[in-house]
Amino acid sequence: MYRNRSLATLDDNIMAYPSRPEEEEEEEEEEEEEEEEEEEEEEEERKKERKKERKKERKKDPFLINI
Repeated sequence: MYRNRSLATLDDNIMAYPSRPEEEEEEEEEEEEEEEEEEEEEEEERKKERKKERKKERKKDPFLINI
């Protein structure tokens, strides 16, 4: 009997909060993918800048060892 009540409550909760339309879910997924791509691009830019900085440092001190 207790089990049936909990299932009924679960069903009520599911009905109270209908699922979002697929379009909204797809839009959110696309936004997340775009954000990830932007973050990856920013990381690549940072890597390039660091590489340039290291190159400048090496020109100043050719015996500099990168660890």
